[in-house]
Amino acid sequence: MKYSLNHMNRCARYVITCLWIMCLAIMAGSAAVKADGAATLERDGRSYAVPLPKGYCDITTTPLGVLLHKFLADVTAANNLAPRVDIIFQNCAAEAIFPWGYVATNNLGGVINSQQVLNRMRADLFGQTELLEDLLEASGNVNIDTISEWGVDISEVTPGAPTIIWTDAHSIVTLVDSTVVVEGAKATERLISSGTVFDGLIFEFAIYDDKIENGIDVKASAVDLAKNGHELKLMNNGVSRQTSGTASQKKN
Repeated sequence: MKYSLNHMNRCARYVITCLWIMCLAIMAGSAAVKADGAATLERDGRSYAVPLPKGYCDITTTPLGVLLHKFLADVTAANNLAPRVDIIFQNCAAEAIFPWGYVATNNLGGVINSQQVLNRMRADLFGQTELLEDLLEASGNVNIDTISEWGVDISEVTPGAPTIIWTDAHSIVTLVDSTVVVEGAKATERLISSGTVFDGLIFEFAIYDDKIENGIDVKASAVDLAKNGHELKLMNNGVSRQTSGTASQKKN
């Protein structure tokens, strides 16, 4: 399938909100094509095995994956707080683009050094409505300007209030429903994302859907992303510098 600007118009709707959430939370490798279950990424000279959400396949090296990765890279380049997108994945049974998502990483140099700190910072930030709105507006203007360089006209974005739907020692999972006007057409978006602190990095998992009603199962997706945080640590035990998202000690 050949992917055109029309596809990017649609994808643009579902990228903006997630990038805002990832950047705001920070402020307060190539894998087999259509590989199911897990992927591999390289970061700071280390290799990590990364579990994918259940039913999703790695499409990073497919034509669609390459296009989405380039698009996301251009958007994140405009904001030095944004995470680096490493893996693009898609529902294995998808015939169109959605649902799709990505895995991103961010090295914060010890600023957020435990899962407890990340959970608390996101909870505190999401509870400050006025500050959140100001930061969303500032970050959104940067992202919209960058996306316009792709020929995508975004005239209005109304991000919904982030809702934390899961927290534990391995992850924090957030739900955001928003509306976007792209090329004069109003659309809705649903984003389910999670953050896991491990080995001095924040691993961000994001799933997008173009339907709020009759779309992806929020409860099942949230549970799956929460499990992925723990699975990430188990899959990399003995490979990375630390064995827990709540510690920053190096292994001997």
